Amino acid sequence: MTDYVAAFNNALQESNESHKTMKESMTHWLQVFKFPSVERTTYDRCGCTLEHQIFPLLGEKVVSDITAADLKEVLNHWMNQDYAYTTVKKVYIVLNEYFRYLTQQEILQKNPMNSVPMIKKSNFMAAQNKEDLPTQETVTIFAPEEIEKFKIEAFSKFSNGKPKYQQPAAYILMLNTGLRTGELLGLLNSNIDLEHKFLEVRQGVKEVCKRHGVNFEPGREVKVGKTKTAASKRRVPLNGAAIPGGRGTRKERYFGQNSPLVSDEKGNYTRPVNFMQALLPDPQGGWDRAEGLA
Repeated sequence: MTDYVAAFNNALQESNESHKTMKESMTHWLQVFKFPSVERTTYDRCGCTLEHQIFPLLGEKVVSDITAADLKEVLNHWMNQDYAYTTVKKVYIVLNEYFRYLTQQEILQKNPMNSVPMIKKSNFMAAQNKEDLPTQETVTIFAPEEIEKFKIEAFSKFSNGKPKYQQPAAYILMLNTGLRTGELLGLLNSNIDLEHKFLEVRQGVKEVCKRHGVNFEPGREVKVGKTKTAASKRRVPLNGAAIPGGRGTRKERYFGQNSPLVSDEKGNYTRPVNFMQALLPDPQGGWDRAEGLA
């Protein structure tokens, strides 16, 4: 009977989330609670935050031993390492969600994150000797002469007549509609009406880590899904410069009305990373891809 009670208590101790390390407990929380309820890209970002910002500093600490001071030190550490405010805020959000889960499940009686407010952005930037500029002041607007220079370069050719860039018309369409990369790559040919001068954003293309269930596999894959926000689903009017961009994109590659407007060579959705690389000069034409647009 004594041996049975001891074994039972040991099993109970091992199953108690508060006695696990942060790495064990947070990994379990991520896979069981986060994976079914968030977008794949959100899940990947959350996993990346755990792996690179939280586990290196707290991964081997026991959950019940974590204090508010420990958590505040994590935020201060990455601030002092000159990390971006948005990166540190993601750390704060993940920790906040995790410890709220622990207290809701009554694994912990007190939430240490209640005593850890997020650093104000102005104070954060001041600590890095940077200025906290309003977002609207940092937006770059192309001047008409810059747009014209871009168009000339985008459609330029090598001396042998081969185009320097792949699918340049798609970039002209993007430039004149303000579409995000994922929104542009998610467009089907049926989503753009050149006659009535509009296109409709209904979905987006994202690139996510390959997984078998929650288990990570090497490589990345394209996922077609909902837009970034509900308001992102919209009808976009096409100006005089956007229409040739849409027409030129179809002329370069067309695999039917239900195929992507900006497709790869086989008519499939284009990976965002490949689309961005397409604007770099083709090395077979004689230039180094790293040169890009001058």
